[in-house]
Amino acid sequence: MPDANASVSQAAGHWQRAALQPGLSPSERIQHIQQGLDAAERALAIDPRAVDALAFKHLLLRLAASLETDAAARDALLRQADEARTRAVTLQNMRDAGFVE
Repeated sequence: MPDANASVSQAAGHWQRAALQPGLSPSERIQHIQQGLDAAERALAIDPRAVDALAFKHLLLRLAASLETDAAARDALLRQADEARTRAVTLQNMRDAGFVE
C-alpha cells in the first residue's frame, strides 16, 4: 500500500517554496501551490484521515487566495481552506480522544 507521507512531504515542500522562497514570480508561486495541492490530494486519496495533508491543503489554499484577484474565486478558495482546516482539527481531536487511529 502506498504511503501518504511521501505526498505530504511533497505538499510541504511546495508550500515552503511558494510561501517563503524570495524572488518567485506570481506564476511560479501559483505553480508551486497547484503542485502542492495535487500532492495533498494524492495523500488524502491514500489516507483520507491524513491530518498533515489537510493542514497543508489549508495553507496552500489560503496562499492561493492571497494571490487571487477575483473576489468570488478568492472567497471560494477561502471556503475550501476553512473546510480543510475544520476537517483537520476534527480528525486531530478525534485522534487525541482515541476515537480514530
